[in-house]
Amino acid sequence: MITDKDAQRRPWCMFGNNNLGMAEEVARLVYVGEQTCYSDDGPIRLTLYTSQTGTHYSHCRELTTEELAKHGLTQPPQIDSDAIELGIALDSLAKDQAEWSQATFGTDSERGPMGALKHLEKEAYECQTAETLSDLREELADCFLLLIDASRRATVTPAQLVAAAQAKMVKNRARKWSKPVDGQPCEHVRDEVSE
Repeated sequence: MITDKDAQRRPWCMFGNNNLGMAEEVARLVYVGEQTCYSDDGPIRLTLYTSQTGTHYSHCRELTTEELAKHGLTQPPQIDSDAIELGIALDSLAKDQAEWSQATFGTDSERGPMGALKHLEKEAYECQTAETLSDLREELADCFLLLIDASRRATVTPAQLVAAAQAKMVKNRARKWSKPVDGQPCEHVRDEVSE
C-alpha cells in the first residue's frame, strides 16, 4: 500500500483518463511496479499502482543523473506501453480467475493444484484436436486459465511463474535440442544435466 505522503505527490493520472484520482481511493492503491521512460520534459520514473476498484494509476517523477548512472544509462529506455497493458491485464485476469475458481471449486487451502493440472492435461489434448483457429484459441485460453489456477493453488504467483519461465529460458538456450519433426515433441538432448 502507498503512504499518505505518496498519495499527496503529483502528478497522478488514471489510465485512459486525464483526471486526478480521488484522495480516498489513491490512499488505498497497491503498488504494481516501476519503469523508466521518456517524457517531453526529460527522463521520468513511472510507478504503477492499481486500486481496489480496478482503476489503474501512474505516478511520474523525473530521474536524477545519479539514478540513470546507477543503471548504466545516459538516458532511460523508451516506455513499452503494450508491456504495461499486458502486465495489468494479466494481473487483473489472475485475480478474477482466482475469485471465480475458489468460489466455484473450493479455496486454495481446500483444494491443491492437482485437479487443475489433470484438467490441463485434458485441455491440452483438446488443443491438439481443435479443427479451427477459433477452437484452438478457446482451448489455449482454457489451458492458460488452468495453468494460472494450478500455479496459484501451488502458491506460485503470476510474477513468480514468469520469473521461473525466464530462468528456464536461460537453461533452454544453453541446451542442445534434437531436430524437430513436424507434429512431434522436440526435447533437449538427455546426456546433459537437466531438470
